[in-house]
Amino acid sequence: MIGEAGAEAVVPLERNTGWIDELARKLATALQGVQVAGAGAGGGGDIIIQIGGEEVGRIAIKELIKAQRQAGKTLIPV
Repeated sequence: MIGEAGAEAVVPLERNTGWIDELARKLATALQGVQVAGAGAGGGGDIIIQIGGEEVGRIAIKELIKAQRQAGKTLIPV
């Protein structure tokens, strides 16, 4: 949604995907480094992605709960 409280950015996605490709490349490179480091230590580990110090999964859950309250119904049935 546009116009919610707080800072936001609006990016047209058609014919403007170079930035996401670059982000994907950087993320893939970073994850490869983590996998190599984890393999050398005798196993893998947890990868935690954070935005503003908060885990992405927790942000997604909060936003889903907020959207469900606004819609007045369950959006993703369990």
